[in-house]
Amino acid sequence: MGNSTQNRGKFVTKIINAEIKNNKLFKTTRVSLSKESLFQHHPAMQKLHFALKKELWTKCLLSGLALLCGALMLYFAFEKHIIWSIFGLILTVMGMALARAFPYLWRSDQLPLWNILRYSPERIVWVYSVVTERMPYGFQMERNGLLYFKDLDGEEWSVSLSADDLKLVSRTLNRVLPHATFGYSNEKASLYDQDPKKLFRS
Repeated sequence: MGNSTQNRGKFVTKIINAEIKNNKLFKTTRVSLSKESLFQHHPAMQKLHFALKKELWTKCLLSGLALLCGALMLYFAFEKHIIWSIFGLILTVMGMALARAFPYLWRSDQLPLWNILRYSPERIVWVYSVVTERMPYGFQMERNGLLYFKDLDGEEWSVSLSADDLKLVSRTLNRVLPHATFGYSNEKASLYDQDPKKLFRS
């Protein structure tokens, strides 16, 4: 009788432990899936990804134009017009620097900032935005914003967004980066200059 009760107790304990493990596994899977779903389907993250791709396309276009204009200037002005030759050389160098963006045209999901947000979000410690308004003759025509990301190593990224999209993206990033500090102030800038880790919220 005693052995039977003990065996039954062990069996119940095993069931409870198994349920706890399964529950933990379910929670972990649910969190993982919800995060992946956030990046793939949430409107705010889609807007952020599109803004990053738009900047990539702009860089590639500027790179192509700079390389073309620089090459033409060097070809037609070389040894004839020194100033135009120097200007052409500068454009060519600028174009080559911007050309680093070309490989990402075929793999936009691998953009550096996008990769960090998805796979190493703990690197980002400070996020803030700056909104500029164009008001010719006192009439508000356009409101654009720049969203800044600063990481633990002192690196900075910025993304151009409309003012309305900026609000939506910022709210969503609070879920993606719960450890990061949001908003700008002189005090936060001073803390970041001292040690970026000081803006890491535990």
